[in-house]
Amino acid sequence: MPGFFAAEKGKQAKASVRKGVVTKAHKSVTDNVKSVQQTTQNIERIKATQQLQPQHQPVAEEKAPTPIVRAQSILESEKLTSAYYLEVGSSDEQLVWEHVMKAFKSMQQHDYSQNNENFDAYSMQYFMNTYFLARTRLCRIQTDEEDEGKLFLELNKLEGHSFTFYDQYHQKLSECVSQIGKESAEKVDEEQKVDPFDFLDLSESSSQTIIDGWLADLKVDADLVFDANRVFAALSSLAWNCKNADNKAKLMEHASTIIERSIAILRELNTNQAVTYFASVCVLEFTGEQFESCGWEDVGVFCDVLKEWVKSQSDVESDAQVNKVNKLLVRDIPQSREVVKAVFTILLKLEGVDMQGKPTRKLKQKMKVFDTSEKFQFADIQPETVDSVRKLLKLVK
Repeated sequence: MPGFFAAEKGKQAKASVRKGVVTKAHKSVTDNVKSVQQTTQNIERIKATQQLQPQHQPVAEEKAPTPIVRAQSILESEKLTSAYYLEVGSSDEQLVWEHVMKAFKSMQQHDYSQNNENFDAYSMQYFMNTYFLARTRLCRIQTDEEDEGKLFLELNKLEGHSFTFYDQYHQKLSECVSQIGKESAEKVDEEQKVDPFDFLDLSESSSQTIIDGWLADLKVDADLVFDANRVFAALSSLAWNCKNADNKAKLMEHASTIIERSIAILRELNTNQAVTYFASVCVLEFTGEQFESCGWEDVGVFCDVLKEWVKSQSDVESDAQVNKVNKLLVRDIPQSREVVKAVFTILLKLEGVDMQGKPTRKLKQKMKVFDTSEKFQFADIQPETVDSVRKLLKLVK
């Protein structure tokens, strides 16, 4: 009997356990069903709410604010003694700099490079038989370190002719600064009227000595190198004095010598900006309507000149690094609008000229400088002009 009751109790216990498990399982299922129903109801309420509320577009990622560019601040005691400081009647640095750049574009025979982030620029202007290189920048001059400072335009001549710098450049930018904030039509500098007394009189017999001296300075010296200073003086004098009709008639007697020696100078000194400009002008002035004496070797020289003076700032710095040139000696104006325009005008004089022989493989490589017209647009050379030169050089059929 005891064994019977023990067995019965074991059966009842197992049944109770099974009942408990079933009850718990049923309760769990019931809870899950309620949870699903509750979630469904919540979703329905959210949908209904979204239909009632206006739909918002996703917020675009905010761009980082543009950094404020400011002119460099200097103390009164830090002003350069060699520079001119033009006080500006506006505190809007960007507006002032835009006016300065417009003045730059309007100047005749003017090369420049600008850094708009620092309101800083370098200029080289050619006038008569002179030139100058100058740095121009916006700066704020403070009486003390806590003072915000007044806005000034700093003009500093680095090299070249002082009178040309003051009479041409300083005067032009003084007018520019005085017009800021006033409504006035933008004007481009007109060709300045020339005083006959600005030229030498080469009609006298004694002037032949002067001409012979210029021609001699266009040759290499005893060490078989060019004296850049004497070369510049001779080229600039020839380029300027031939603007007078009587002088040009006299100088044309030596045209072939001038052209030949000017091209030789372009071959050797094409990194000297002022020399390259005046040598190009001499070739342009003494070739007449057509450049009949031009040969393929001469074309190669002009290609080298173009390649040199369409370089970007990074190209110039890279060349200096490769050639281990001191950074202080890297030129401040990497590109020359005036040189490029003069060379293209020379090459257009090949119209109707039948150059003998054929270009060498090396020359064909050099003429690849004309493959893309975009590189010349900074000098206002249109794609049609580049195409015309390519046809004259038989680069296209």
